[in-house]
Amino acid sequence: MPAITVCCSGSGTNLQALINAGCHIRQVICNRECPAANRARAANIPTLITESIAVQDIDPQSELIVLAGYLKILSPQFVAAFEGRIINTHPALLPRFGGKGMYGMHVHEAVLASKEKESGCSVHLVTNQVDAGKILAQRKVPVLPDDTAKSLQQRVMSQEHQLLVEIVKNWDKYCPKEEREN
Repeated sequence: MPAITVCCSGSGTNLQALINAGCHIRQVICNRECPAANRARAANIPTLITESIAVQDIDPQSELIVLAGYLKILSPQFVAAFEGRIINTHPALLPRFGGKGMYGMHVHEAVLASKEKESGCSVHLVTNQVDAGKILAQRKVPVLPDDTAKSLQQRVMSQEHQLLVEIVKNWDKYCPKEEREN
């Protein structure tokens, strides 16, 4: 299991799933004070609050950077420095409902408005294009006739937590070292 840096902007439920699963979290970086930072501190994980992440902010022992509800766009220099080692969770089945402005409840509202029969979550490699990196894995959930954005979010989030933990714990299976070095 790789040593990871987790980047968050909000409630930190994906972070909590990683903590509960015993993942090796070297540090948490948040772009603002938020519940995720409090979760990290409660777990005695070194926590940094910074508006924009710089390459030098990353613990040198971290092998993987996990964007878990991180709502800032990373600089091209940052992405290049850690190419193949940054993953993002997204609350939809990419490539649908991805891109700029598609996060949180906006995604679930868009799914419902389009009358989709299923939704889900994706974990993908980060590139300089928002939500456009290689999809490592997805999990699907049905969209129910009486769903609200909140009820759909809850079902997707449950799958997102499980999928993220699975990918982190099996990082070499999902993204073999030889692929990360190309």
